[in-house]
Amino acid sequence: MTRDEAERRCAGIAESRAALAEQSIPPRSYYPAYGVWVGGMIAWVALPWTWVRTAVAIALVLGIIWLQGTYRDVSALADTSVPLGRPLGWLIALLLVVVGLLLAGVALQDVWGWVGPVLAGIVAVPVVIILGPRYDAAVRADERGRA
Repeated sequence: MTRDEAERRCAGIAESRAALAEQSIPPRSYYPAYGVWVGGMIAWVALPWTWVRTAVAIALVLGIIWLQGTYRDVSALADTSVPLGRPLGWLIALLLVVVGLLLAGVALQDVWGWVGPVLAGIVAVPVVIILGPRYDAAVRADERGRA
């Protein structure tokens, strides 16, 4: 293989990576649905009856399976591994906020009863809607940068 052939092949790989990065855009409904799912997980701790908690837990598990399947079908990407670098920072920020809201909901449950976790779950929805696409944009920029 000559140097020119190697450079052409490397350029082709870079173009493929850039195209793949642009293909990984989730549907517009993904982050609102994901936000509702996260909010539901946080509010779930407030449910008083065991049978209701079980039914909601099953619905939440089925919901996350559906969300991941939708993302995979639309983007044609099955790899959900965590990228390093800048995307990891956005993912950590999102996780810290969600865990903080979960803990706040549990703490508020002692004061306000079921209202505390439900309010924390409601706050989680716009947080996921705002931070989620930023994480995706960072992943795409990282993929383009490695191209």
